[in-house]
Amino acid sequence: MNAEQIKATIIRCATSLNATFSEHNARLLNEHCAKLFSVTGEVYSRGQFVKVA
Repeated sequence: MNAEQIKATIIRCATSLNATFSEHNARLLNEHCAKLFSVTGEVYSRGQFVKVA
């Protein structure tokens, strides 16, 4: 997955979690956020992607 695909997945998971919380989607969101940080040095915070590294 490239960074744009990871970001799209993060947005889908976050949207789903805002509608209805599920443990599965929370885990997916965490996994994809870790991947994004590893690839770009960005984190997902409060609906935005922020460069931290």
